[in-house]
Amino acid sequence: MKTIFLFLSAFVFCVNLFSQSQNHSLIEEKYRVRYKQLDTTVFYYRDLELSKYLSGSLRDICIVVKRDVQGIKVTFFLDSLMYFHKNGHLKFIQASDSIGTPTFTRMYDKNGNLTRECKFTYTGVIPYQPIKKASNEALECYGKGYKDGVLISEGLTVGRKKKGFHITYDKNGNVKSRIVYSKGKVLKDTR
Repeated sequence: MKTIFLFLSAFVFCVNLFSQSQNHSLIEEKYRVRYKQLDTTVFYYRDLELSKYLSGSLRDICIVVKRDVQGIKVTFFLDSLMYFHKNGHLKFIQASDSIGTPTFTRMYDKNGNLTRECKFTYTGVIPYQPIKKASNEALECYGKGYKDGVLISEGLTVGRKKKGFHITYDKNGNVKSRIVYSKGKVLKDTR
């Protein structure tokens, strides 16, 4: 009986491994096709970057491009940047639009469960500037945190400072706290 269980466990592992590699192959192919379709008159530099774990599974993949935007040479990830756990599950994804402006990020644990997500919006002109000056006041991120598939926190940040209501929840979804922020400072705490 123990031998049958070990055989079935090994079989299930191989099936999962095969299906994950096939999924990664499709992702790689999608990126290769997209890379070949890039207009070289718009992007003066382009590169398909990917790395793999020793096991051969995908570690990360992205398309890096350079382009002149508003007279400034800008480097960014096109479409999305993806990182994977060693077991093949998605670890992190950041999606971008056609000029490299981030639209959302999502992070996952080793089991594929969503742990954090952030949807980006812009309240003004997006200043294209060197990374060292990246305190972008036009960037808003409405973020949510999860634990075991349950929402545990949510709130808005602007230029990396908390703004407005930030709510935390217990494991049953009941509100634990509501804190109001302005420019990163607590205005009202309703714990």
